[in-house]
Order: sequence, then C-alpha cells, then structure tokens
Amino acid sequence: MSGEPARYCLAACVRFNILGLAVVSANGIVEAKRRCLYHGGSRQTVQDFATPAILNLANDYDISVVVVEPGSTVSRWCEVAGLQTAQLTIAEAKQVLLPGDASASHAVLFQHLVKTNSKLKNIVTILPATGNVAMTQRWRIAPLLAVALGLAAVQTGLYQHLLKH
Repeated sequence: MSGEPARYCLAACVRFNILGLAVVSANGIVEAKRRCLYHGGSRQTVQDFATPAILNLANDYDISVVVVEPGSTVSRWCEVAGLQTAQLTIAEAKQVLLPGDASASHAVLFQHLVKTNSKLKNIVTILPATGNVAMTQRWRIAPLLAVALGLAAVQTGLYQHLLKH
C-alpha cells in the first residue's frame, strides 16, 4: 500500500458512556461498532480502555486522522495517542446528510442513516409497529453518531484532507 493514500475514514464519539466508532469509505460504511465505557472507572481508566479501541481500528485500516467533535474527550484521547484529528460537529454532519433539514432531531438522522445504510439495522433495534429506530436503547444508537460524522466527512471532501500520503 506504500505510495497509495489511505482509503478509509475513521470517526469516533462518546455518548451515554458508549464509545461509537465508524470506518467509512467513499463506497459507504465499512464497520460500525461500540465500546462500553463503564461508570465505575476513573477518567484515566476509561481513557486507557478507549484509546486502544481507537488505535486498533486506525491501525487495521491504516488511518492517521480521526474525525471527532471539536473539544471532545475523544479528541484529547486521539491527540494523546499520537493521532491527528479533524473536527466536525453533529450539526454540521446533519447539514450534509439531511440537506434542508439541518435542525432535525437525532431520531430523524438515525432513521435516515438506517434507511440509506441497511448494514446499520444490525446494530440498532427497529420497532416492529412503526419501523423506527428504538431511541430508548442508547447503547445501540451511540455508534450512529460516529457513522454520521464519518459519512459527512467523506461527502464534504473533508475526507480527502484526511488521506495519508
């Protein structure tokens, strides 16, 4: 792979004490996963648990830059681990993924993501009566925010600036 740019974008965020991770390419979602960050541990313990999860994915896909929310804990973890970060907010991701509906709720964003990316149905619960994503299962929906960051980074061209040379 030498001389070729990396083809993948890694995005990470934390919500509800869940680390959401997504690897995205120009062709769509490659991988989306979650890691539970338990309440009982100290801040350092959580960092010691989360940082290897981020580094492992970055190494697996030859990624040197991680898309994170500005000023987030994940941003600091990545910088301490020696990874560069690119900043993108969830609101900016919504503007890209839901044109004309940037003020949409997370529920609308999640519905859009699951509707347009069937792979995501495997990580969330779909309510049989409505076909909507179950918003009460926070541990399941947290990775969708990382997916949104990754997809938006790819669609905006921010992805191109993330490519490793």
